[in-house]
Amino acid sequence: VHTKLVDALRKDGVEVINPEGQAFDALEAQAVSTVDDATVPDETVAQVYQLGYRMGEKVLRPAMVTVTTGGPKRPPEPEDSGDE
Repeated sequence: VHTKLVDALRKDGVEVINPEGQAFDALEAQAVSTVDDATVPDETVAQVYQLGYRMGEKVLRPAMVTVTTGGPKRPPEPEDSGDE
């Protein structure tokens, strides 16, 4: 039943948000706790408690996650130059 429901939602454009191992994004995830981990960059999603859902650009429900602290600073992401 769960698989059929998820497949039906995907057909309508609903996507699952699973940010595990990615940089924490406060627009897509809600941090419910932190954990010290010096082996990964700061503010990396360590564990996902509850998956989130998005439809197009709109977040229907943010993911509930644990975020790391105490690691090296994350390098800045390269900006798009806009050349097309």
